[in-house]
Amino acid sequence: MSARKTLACVTMVYNERDMLPLWLRHYGRQAGSSACYVIDHGSDDGSTENLGTANRQRLARTPLDEPWRAAYVGQVCAGLLRQYDYVAYIDADEMLVADPARWGSLVDFVNDAPAPVTTAFGMNLLHLIGEEAEWDPSRPILAQRRWAFPLAAMCKPALIGRPVTWSPGFHNADAPIIFGGLSLFHLAYFDYATAMRRQHKRRGQSFADATTSTHHHASDDTVSGWMQSWTRMPCEAGVTLSEECPYRATFQDGVLASQVGREGETYRIDLSLAHYRRWQMPERFARLF
Repeated sequence: MSARKTLACVTMVYNERDMLPLWLRHYGRQAGSSACYVIDHGSDDGSTENLGTANRQRLARTPLDEPWRAAYVGQVCAGLLRQYDYVAYIDADEMLVADPARWGSLVDFVNDAPAPVTTAFGMNLLHLIGEEAEWDPSRPILAQRRWAFPLAAMCKPALIGRPVTWSPGFHNADAPIIFGGLSLFHLAYFDYATAMRRQHKRRGQSFADATTSTHHHASDDTVSGWMQSWTRMPCEAGVTLSEECPYRATFQDGVLASQVGREGETYRIDLSLAHYRRWQMPERFARLF
């Protein structure tokens, strides 16, 4: 019998008081706390102190530079692949999960990984403003937030079994797009109060490039408008999120088709693709994080 494959989970953070505890809790359960690696880009709010058995690498704070960040993280992950069979890089507000109908954890998934690089099916997790209360940290998030919508920008090549070169924002890598049973839940907008707090922090950062993505600079009114509009989206019935789910398959096919004509571009898929209908998350996901 072959040896069970190993997994490390990596993130890079700056003052993530809201999200880092959630990240550590989730990936500690998935891979073990000692296999969690936090690259601390100059945090000064105490959020990266006392991480238990998780690992921390401290860097001096510099202006946000997404190309540098992708290149640096790529080097760190390449180094970890000398110790682990697979590495998952996931931002602090991203929860990567394997379908619980087939796998008990991400470690179970890597033993069945369909390719050296697996792309996750990405969704924004929603807060239905006026219908759902502020989240309770003592309860699983997916038991409180049951609605999401898919978008190509969150369909990220998050799980690697070989060194890769990521694009800025980790949206693409120098690897074919191969979907499997992985889903990625983006938590940036899962709670109104948390989203407002984090957006204030984002706007206060220094940027190496004035053209940094507009979501970093968005005003409170803009973010509030996004979240209000998502609350009003129509609902899609019958979404199972299984690999055979026709809704999931159709969106994945659209992401793959958008590669045509983008072969030489930094972003090899159309990151603007989204399905603006609310999908209710299946009950089997409710206690994953």
